[in-house]
Amino acid sequence: MARLGLGLIGDPVNKTKSLVLTEEGLRESERLFRQNFERSRPRKQS
Repeated sequence: MARLGLGLIGDPVNKTKSLVLTEEGLRESERLFRQNFERSRPRKQS
């Protein structure tokens, strides 16, 4: 749970299975998702 100290997860009060991300946490999760799961598109040559 090192992410708690980075401010990416807001208000970790109980053991609920859902959580609320901060704005920064949401941006970082989207960036990491794209980095790890999107396929790179071949560049169009003109």
